[in-house]
Amino acid sequence: MKVVVIGGGTGTSTILRGLKRVTNDITAIICTTDDGGGSGILREDYGMIPPGDFRNCLLALSNSRKEFEDLLNYRYKSGTYSGQSFGNLFIAAISDMYHGFESAIDYMAEFLNITGKIYPVTLEPSNLEAILTNGTKVFGETSIREEMKRTKAKIENLRLSPHVPQAFSKAIDEIEDADFIFLGPGSLYSSTIANLLVDGVAEAIYNTKAKVIYIANAFSELGESEHLSLSHHVLEIEKYSKEGLIDYVFATRNEYLQEITPEELKERLVLTFDKDREILKDLGIEIIEGDLVDMVDGRLRHNGEKIGNIVKDLK
Repeated sequence: MKVVVIGGGTGTSTILRGLKRVTNDITAIICTTDDGGGSGILREDYGMIPPGDFRNCLLALSNSRKEFEDLLNYRYKSGTYSGQSFGNLFIAAISDMYHGFESAIDYMAEFLNITGKIYPVTLEPSNLEAILTNGTKVFGETSIREEMKRTKAKIENLRLSPHVPQAFSKAIDEIEDADFIFLGPGSLYSSTIANLLVDGVAEAIYNTKAKVIYIANAFSELGESEHLSLSHHVLEIEKYSKEGLIDYVFATRNEYLQEITPEELKERLVLTFDKDREILKDLGIEIIEGDLVDMVDGRLRHNGEKIGNIVKDLK
């Protein structure tokens, strides 16, 4: 069972960690639009692809010693590198030494003895540009999210700027050979749709023999998607890709969300879908509801092993 996971951020790394217990044939394809935190600093200073999401996914698929994970996740507490992770700096150094981000990720994959493969969706750092419903044009992933939180405006149109980069050929090859393709979980616009905007990606997914599965978030994200229902998430994805792209939606049953902490509810809202079943059915999409999450360190996270086992039954 060959699975390709397309995304970025915490959602992708979380399901990879469990998915590798179900199949060894995994490829993660990660977006390159991150411009915040330590990754954003390295991107600006060195013109490199932001490394943070790649570090997290490498560690999720790692079969190496836990001490290496702790080391690569270590964040400096003071000085010039305050807040920066050692792993990001390590990837930046290897990228410079071996003259390219692709070589750095290959080196790290071997060093950590990972299950599967990890590729950037494109070999170019790319930027998101949004036009909001209040008419404002905003440049950059972080700025878009902050402006949406501040003004409560929604995204009217999203694109990559200043140009649309070409998809990485190895990523396209993996999409074409997949049995299943996962979109999500993760931020709707800055993780999922950001990948689909890269030239060649949506077309490759649409034309593949693979079943395409949208792993719906358990929550809508404040400042990005709190105004959207589950079916609207799907419609937004297909707006920026192709109609009929998605075959299945995996959704967490609401009763599994009873342990939500008050802290989580300050950041996001439960994504309900009671009114979406018929809409998705009319779109030709099958919704599969189930126990897809676990409580991890006091927060609900998707469980890739549970998701992988459901997928095996679809074959």
